[in-house]
Amino acid sequence: MSHLQNINILWYVSPNRFVGRITIYNDEPEPLARPLGPENLLLKGAKLKNTSKIYGVAVYTGMETKMALNYQGKSQKRSAVEKSINMFLIVYLCILLSKAIVCTTLKYLWQNVPYNDEPWYNTKTQKDRETFKLLKMFTDFLSFMVLFNFIIPVSMYVTVEMQKFLGSFFISWDREMYDEDLQEGALVNTSDLNEELGQVSNVSSCLPLPNR
Repeated sequence: MSHLQNINILWYVSPNRFVGRITIYNDEPEPLARPLGPENLLLKGAKLKNTSKIYGVAVYTGMETKMALNYQGKSQKRSAVEKSINMFLIVYLCILLSKAIVCTTLKYLWQNVPYNDEPWYNTKTQKDRETFKLLKMFTDFLSFMVLFNFIIPVSMYVTVEMQKFLGSFFISWDREMYDEDLQEGALVNTSDLNEELGQVSNVSSCLPLPNR
């Protein structure tokens, strides 16, 4: 640490340039200053030989470097329809879980009252009586989940997909998108084209300059 306290390193780094200066303060009256250039830059994976020790500083590190920024995950683009459907699905799932929990709790509260057991058409067997209560509660919870699974609107996804499929025909039937030179209209290769076009915020076009 004593050697590091007597060293001053100044550097300037950019994607295409590396310039710096190292100043070493020894016992001599004048400090030793040397310039730093690209030849003093050790890249990742380089091996240093024919020397016992070096003085250096780490550069191109941190989350602001080009490599680190390229590794960051990109958020997926979702349309407003997909976001609203996912939100409704979460709400319905919470309702389903809450109903299953409430029904399971009320069942065991009712059975704790004397003379309140299973109904006559669902009499407990000896094996059911010896089953662990926590396991029985878990199976009852799953039974209520299956019983109330109609809360999840599976038909909503079918309806939305059908709407997107039918909406793609309106794009191909649009007369304003018909090319007179090619004698062809718009070609829709996917039913998600409506939502993908809805995510476009800026449209840039390059028009030829008029002849003068």
